[in-house]
Amino acid sequence: MNTLLCISAHPDDEALSFGALLMQAARLGWSIHLAWATVGEKSSSLDANRRWQEALQVADLLKATAHRFGLGDGHVSMGEFIPLADRLVRELKPTVVAWPCGTSPEQHQDHRVIHEGMLNIAGRSPYASSCWCIGQPPVEPDPAFCQPQFYFCYGESLLQDSISLMAAYQSEKQKRFASPHFLRSRAEQWAVRAGTAALFAEPFMLAKGIPPADLFLREIEIESRSLIANGQLTNDSNYHFDQSMSLLSNDSGDTVFGTPATSRPTNS
Repeated sequence: MNTLLCISAHPDDEALSFGALLMQAARLGWSIHLAWATVGEKSSSLDANRRWQEALQVADLLKATAHRFGLGDGHVSMGEFIPLADRLVRELKPTVVAWPCGTSPEQHQDHRVIHEGMLNIAGRSPYASSCWCIGQPPVEPDPAFCQPQFYFCYGESLLQDSISLMAAYQSEKQKRFASPHFLRSRAEQWAVRAGTAALFAEPFMLAKGIPPADLFLREIEIESRSLIANGQLTNDSNYHFDQSMSLLSNDSGDTVFGTPATSRPTNS
């Protein structure tokens, strides 16, 4: 069975960075593991003590296994984090490993530790063992993530499913980044950047390995065929899916899984 392992600093990071990818993996019957370095106990939320229970609700929605490293919020160190994450990776031998980007001084200090720690583990891992993917920063932009290398593209139903993940974090509902409007508009902007026929997209950078086509190609194929059926796309020579092709590039040099940029519908 294919396995997706997502490692984050705090509960809700996973929903903000790659909630749609998580929902797609669940739809495909992948074994999903969610690991959090902390439980976000020092969040500015009034009900921060609820975060772990909310994280378990997210795991239930995804039929995922939850892992709690038990490190201190705001005090995650490389020396504590790497052995815990490395042990989990070795135990699960996941098909895909994903974590949120965190490099700039504006990012939460725990995000920066998780990012550097995961790059360290990926660098020491056998090349063919897993695909190592870096997701978008949960909230604040990061200069290191200004040029994603590939995108997971998807449609309305999967967007609604991913919004439901963030909705499980009721302790965070008063924050702007928890709103459906924020999640939708950000996904729309990435879809424009991806230049695909899909309505929404999640960006990724590739640290190591090859993204599996059965996870990344499936949803954009369904969405684009729906657009053809509705007359929004024409099934001509510029539109095709070749499962033997792993990567396609748009005009910006980004890597896109699915349709070429020339197939994106336009509004006249």
